[in-house]
Amino acid sequence: MSKIKEEAKKIIDKLPENVSMEEIIYRLHFTQKLKKANEDIEKGRIIPQEQVKRNLMKKLKEMRENG
Repeated sequence: MSKIKEEAKKIIDKLPENVSMEEIIYRLHFTQKLKKANEDIEKGRIIPQEQVKRNLMKKLKEMRENG
């Protein structure tokens, strides 16, 4: 069995017996997104919160000035 299928099976096996297909899909998607985010953090591919705030404030100011 491939590593990806093994990971998916582990996630599904932890869910309750009466879980819906929608919940299974959500959990698989959520877990994949968390894994990707952790990889990005480990590789330094992040933007510090203060930088995000500065960028947002700058963009909002530009929008106000341009109508």
